[in-house]
Amino acid sequence: ANGTLDPARLERWRKLTEENLTNTSTQSGPRGNKITKTPGKRH
Repeated sequence: ANGTLDPARLERWRKLTEENLTNTSTQSGPRGNKITKTPGKRH
């Protein structure tokens, strides 16, 4: 509300972000999901 962040909350967010990057197998699409194209379909 006053424009400040709780340091502990910020640290938890950073830790979760790092864990997400570490545990994601492919980082090539939205949310790290692999993008697959269906053969024969054109968009």
